[in-house]
Amino acid sequence: MKAISTQLLNSDIIKKLPDNYGINKTGGVIRMDQFLSFITVKLNKTDGLGSDMGWSYRKNDTGSLIMQGGWYKEVEWLDCIKYGKNLQNPYNNFVNLFGIWDILNDNGRTFVLDYYKKDLEELIFAEEQSIVFYNRKISICESKIQQINEIINCK
Repeated sequence: MKAISTQLLNSDIIKKLPDNYGINKTGGVIRMDQFLSFITVKLNKTDGLGSDMGWSYRKNDTGSLIMQGGWYKEVEWLDCIKYGKNLQNPYNNFVNLFGIWDILNDNGRTFVLDYYKKDLEELIFAEEQSIVFYNRKISICESKIQQINEIINCK
């Protein structure tokens, strides 16, 4: 698998991708056991807020990675990931799945690319539409410049 540069991982493109993988979000939910098989960091299950109500809380030894989940119909689902210090958001350390790219194995990276494929395609489409819009705008501006020059040269 090709590497993604740190510069690209920290780009606005990645920051635009939603963190819609949580239990109450609009994206597809992810089984916790499946997702834990994708990361290269050992996480310890600990008690956290809501653990007595079916919410789970896992963190690494340094506390820089926290994964929270919830149980539904005897299956644990990934709810949110906190990683690093304000990597993708100046207000908190919640990240989308690309935010943990550096600790994913190849299967995890493939999963993330597949998971965000539609979102990435929508970003491509939006940028292509921007190109069309700005090309039209350039054409209009060039026409106005030509008209102004004709006015100036009407002596």
